[in-house]
Amino acid sequence: MKLQYHIINFNDNNLLSGRIDELQAIINSSLKTNNIKPSDILCIEAYTDISSLDDYSYCKQQMGLALKKVGQGKTPAYYLFPQVTGDGESKFVITYQEGVDNQIEHKIFQKHNYTICNTSSGKILFSGQIDFNEQNDPLRSTQLVYDFMEQLLDHEEMHFGHMIQCNTCIDQIFLSDKYDGMDAWQLLDQVQNLYFDPTLFKNNYPSLGTSSMLTAGISGQFIAAVKDSFPIHQAFVLNNNIQVENSVQIPDWNQILIAGVDSSSSSDEQADNIISQTKACVNFLQKLLSVDSDYELEYLKIFLKDFNDYEDTKLIIEQQLSSNNYLFILSDKADPQRLIKIETTGTLK
Repeated sequence: MKLQYHIINFNDNNLLSGRIDELQAIINSSLKTNNIKPSDILCIEAYTDISSLDDYSYCKQQMGLALKKVGQGKTPAYYLFPQVTGDGESKFVITYQEGVDNQIEHKIFQKHNYTICNTSSGKILFSGQIDFNEQNDPLRSTQLVYDFMEQLLDHEEMHFGHMIQCNTCIDQIFLSDKYDGMDAWQLLDQVQNLYFDPTLFKNNYPSLGTSSMLTAGISGQFIAAVKDSFPIHQAFVLNNNIQVENSVQIPDWNQILIAGVDSSSSSDEQADNIISQTKACVNFLQKLLSVDSDYELEYLKIFLKDFNDYEDTKLIIEQQLSSNNYLFILSDKADPQRLIKIETTGTLK
């Protein structure tokens, strides 16, 4: 099993206007050009500049209809992120399997699309996007997201201990206020602490990512996997026995997932501007790869607080990190001093 990534630009007017045939044609053409079978698709993400909740709801529905056509009646797990990308283009990011022929099922739970990939010894769950928007109540919205996650896991006879990766997006409208003295990031931590107990998870703590988005309330999505009823992931530890924070290793896939590389990952205390912080992130990843040189970076998702920094950051990333698949996203972070954060997927060579 190997997760691979493919990025496609698309015209957001096709989504906003409900031109699902055009969206289907764009996706099918790119899949054919790159020899990707629709049956190998695990999930599809869309990133586009949508700031209206009504537009978001409509576009998410239209995206589902287009993907159902791509899948010839079966809709894979999918996600619509109202987030602005670095070059301003709307993008699909397709995650698919390569090198194996595992059975992939595109399923529905309570009208919610998700994907199950059955392997010889277990299964992998791609949740699809789970979003709730209780007006002016980020705590309740977050609770509903994680409650639904728990229901979906239970439906597939899994639990939070099987979760490999979990990402949560917060509507920017929730970021401007305090709620009982806490901001929305702190509320998210409070809810997550109810589900992710470090003493219970021990070496199987999932990779947790966070970002902001333009609308849609609170949105969560995850990957979980089970093998003979046990988790298949473990903490990512380098050859020198140093554990990489907020990361997991999946031996069965020969892959690593790292959710949060920022300037705090480096010992450079002078990283107080975007150039120095970007170099600190890059240096950390380069050290990681030099210590454990069997890995190479497959996919980079780079979150920037200010897109005025996009060109400088992109130049450093392109010059110093060897990955063709990277995506720049505009996002606030819980720590306002962190101007950049990178999520990565690496693969054993």
